[in-house]
Amino acid sequence: DALKNIDGFDAVIFGHDHTQFDSACFINPGAGGYAVSHIELDFKDKKPLFKMQNVSLDSVETDKEFDRYLEERKEKISLYMNSVVGSFDAPVAVKDYLSGPTPYTGYVHSLLQKMAAVPYSFAFHASPSFDVGKGQVKIRDFFELFPYPNYISVLMLTPQEIKKILEYSVNLFYDNGKHTLVTDYNGNPSSKFLSFSGLDYTIDLSKPYGERIILETDIKDAIPVAVDNYLYNTNHGVVMAALDISAGQMRRLTVSDCGADVRYASIVLTANAFSSNKNIHIETNHNWSIIGK
Repeated sequence: DALKNIDGFDAVIFGHDHTQFDSACFINPGAGGYAVSHIELDFKDKKPLFKMQNVSLDSVETDKEFDRYLEERKEKISLYMNSVVGSFDAPVAVKDYLSGPTPYTGYVHSLLQKMAAVPYSFAFHASPSFDVGKGQVKIRDFFELFPYPNYISVLMLTPQEIKKILEYSVNLFYDNGKHTLVTDYNGNPSSKFLSFSGLDYTIDLSKPYGERIILETDIKDAIPVAVDNYLYNTNHGVVMAALDISAGQMRRLTVSDCGADVRYASIVLTANAFSSNKNIHIETNHNWSIIGK
């Protein structure tokens, strides 16, 4: 609404937030290439008039020449994606991740802590509907484990701040002991249920919000915690929302950024182990549990 009252803004075209939107001044085709934004511009009394609508691509015929162009490259991509890069000694399973620790988060915690060289980390299920089996793993498996090219930041957080972040995350899914599963724009379970590695804790759903996390530690000072930037940034900032801080305050908590893509790093580590005839060890972190359901 604020942009409507600013001279010079006649139309705003935006995207990336996955939600289709159109109005007199704003338009967004949404995610996945399912639609395109169509704008007609006319002038009346020298004033621009915009007619905006999102057009579905379901009934649009593809360009045959471009299809042939893509097919040649898809074959090369398929060969690469199906190439074996290493081996896991156990399945990287995601099932029942709202009820307790999983092999997936155990793997992610181990990876983040190794990349950031710190003993503490937050993890979440970026792809809660996928599992990767025991044995040989291919390049494509890492795109299921890590759908997005995220990097790692290290934040200095006190145990009290860690507790606040966990409280906020749990409250997205449980309300007074009742399961209220949050779904994303595709109807999948939300990925913002966090687990923490490095300290033991219990989630007691019989307690009210703010008292559900029982963190077992004598530590008082801030400790270095590896955090995926999906949780860090301002768009999906669970950490910022939980601590109720600004982006500037978040930057002051940040001590380092690991520039390596998490997916790429996991591929390299797996390939290096494979070249030495070693498997990647998959282990569940049993440092937390849920009670009081």
